[in-house]
Amino acid sequence: MVPGWDELCIQQLAEAEALAERGKAVLSTYPLGYSGDGAAASCPDPATAPATLLCARGFEADGFLRTVGRELRQRPAAPVRCGFWAAGLSFARSAWLQEVPYCPALPHLFFGEEAYMAARGWTRGWDVYAPALPLAFHQWQRSSRQHTYQRDTTFLFVYLHLELGLPALGIVAAQGSVHFLCGLAKGASGVVGDIVRSQSRVIKFGTFLTFLCKPMMLLAGAVHAALGPEACAWW
Repeated sequence: MVPGWDELCIQQLAEAEALAERGKAVLSTYPLGYSGDGAAASCPDPATAPATLLCARGFEADGFLRTVGRELRQRPAAPVRCGFWAAGLSFARSAWLQEVPYCPALPHLFFGEEAYMAARGWTRGWDVYAPALPLAFHQWQRSSRQHTYQRDTTFLFVYLHLELGLPALGIVAAQGSVHFLCGLAKGASGVVGDIVRSQSRVIKFGTFLTFLCKPMMLLAGAVHAALGPEACAWW
């Protein structure tokens, strides 16, 4: 973040809200990049670095529209209206999170997240503006960090607690049981392999267990309706 980023964000947001048709604005853009880590990081000079504006880059082979942050030749006098929203930098009032929350059923959405959130925000009266000056810089090299899907296991807890109303203690107990049963399953698979002494039989046994899960999933809704969220989580 640039020095004084908090005051600058509030100032830029106030200017954007004054320009917004309904007074509801969110600041968003792809920040300029930096390299290095910690004290060795090399960042652009906040005093002279250009502002960036989200623009369409074009459709790729998968039919998905990609966006890019374009450097502006001159810093604009005020935030600039933009047709896209970026996860790289997003600043708004808390009402944005209340009216345009992330969908709990899409915890690992990456490509498509920005178009999805932009459309939902627009249908709720939010306008996106690119800040007139840099507010932050971003390290675009992904090799230096893990992706969310590689480390995030909290979304299930949030879903069970907020959507199904399961108490925190019940969720922890269910998660502990699942980990315990997974450990038993790993050991059991080795024992079964030693008993049957046939790779094809092990594969058939695993296929049988997979098909056994299907009716359990189909009955999950009935279990939830009849016995509640905690019984459904255990099921």
